[in-house]
Amino acid sequence: MDKVVKRLGQPRVEDFFKDIRKYHKAYSIKMKTPVSFVLVGVYLCAFIFIKMNQDSLTESHQIFIFILTL
Repeated sequence: MDKVVKRLGQPRVEDFFKDIRKYHKAYSIKMKTPVSFVLVGVYLCAFIFIKMNQDSLTESHQIFIFILTL
């Protein structure tokens, strides 16, 4: 009887959060590795850029570029 009520009525909040958790786990497992590689690459590029141009950049510019990469 409970299944029939669930089908006919509005879905319960617990079921909604259960579905969100299920999809979130699948999404995070699928996306974790590529996103982390991209972030490490961006940090390395910003670090190398700052080190190569350290003489011409002021300290505020370096901090600004580093904050942009965050």
